[in-house]
Amino acid sequence: MRSAVFVEPQKIQIEHRHIPVPASDEALIRTEYIAICGSDQARFWDTSRVAQEPVVFGHEFSGRIVSAPSGNGLQPGEPVTVAPLFNCGECEYCLAGIENLCPKRRQFGVLVDGALQEYVCVPADRIYRLPKNISLEVGALIEPLAVAYHTVRQAGVPEGEPTLVLGAGAIGLLIAQVWRALGYGLAAVVDINARRLAVAEQLRIPVWIKDPNESKFQLIFEATGSSQAFSKWLPALTPRGKVVVVSKLEGDVTINWLDLLRKEGEIITSRYFTLADFENSINLVEEATIQLEPLIGHIVPFMKFSDNYGVDVMSLAKDAVRLVVRI
Repeated sequence: MRSAVFVEPQKIQIEHRHIPVPASDEALIRTEYIAICGSDQARFWDTSRVAQEPVVFGHEFSGRIVSAPSGNGLQPGEPVTVAPLFNCGECEYCLAGIENLCPKRRQFGVLVDGALQEYVCVPADRIYRLPKNISLEVGALIEPLAVAYHTVRQAGVPEGEPTLVLGAGAIGLLIAQVWRALGYGLAAVVDINARRLAVAEQLRIPVWIKDPNESKFQLIFEATGSSQAFSKWLPALTPRGKVVVVSKLEGDVTINWLDLLRKEGEIITSRYFTLADFENSINLVEEATIQLEPLIGHIVPFMKFSDNYGVDVMSLAKDAVRLVVRI
């Protein structure tokens, strides 16, 4: 089989490997579509050295079952997606239903080879069938939707006050959609990227154009990854307001703690998703309350990674909310 292997910053090369043999609790999946996320791009461009090299990227993906353990109901040819956090299932966090915080979790596509290859083996209990009305292309984006769903859950019960999402990337646009889909009203987005804002308008998500000094929000979601943007918009928080941070903020963050103290403001964080979040995310797409297809800016063939060591693909990914690779 062919694998796109990240060997060093700005270099992905196509390698030929043996088709993996699944363990007794694993299924073999023929990958179909893989989305390139912001963390993949950061590692490729050497702005984040989380991944060890060599490694195969890809944790947002869909595919079809080739083989599966007997008795679990998965049938060859079925379209599926995968919840790509492989936790231990035995620690106090897993038993409490917060497996996203499992200290032994294996991050698919980071320290464990991911889906940017023709076949992968994954634990069968992390595989979810795609309903008939969810295409394989869209199925590759269930994982970031689950991240957004978990982030909205972290915000708690809304009080009906204005809500702002910093960043109109994939996670930000999905947070705004989940917020609306759960009946919490409208969440506006702010961004400086015109292409992303065009997608927001296509999804009927309000675009906020006022500056922080003219803005007041009870709830702010931070999904830019920019410490400057976070510091810039924090003063727009109302008394007893809340900020939920889902992005990996780069660099030092300047916070006026006295101002936050006087407001009794709250800053909380959101990390990954739980399996319950993943299941609920699939349901939202099946019910057509969430639109994922408008987020796909480009679909490119797998072998395009052989052009210029993947630089061409990753450059194109910068220009899209989500670039999807077709095997």
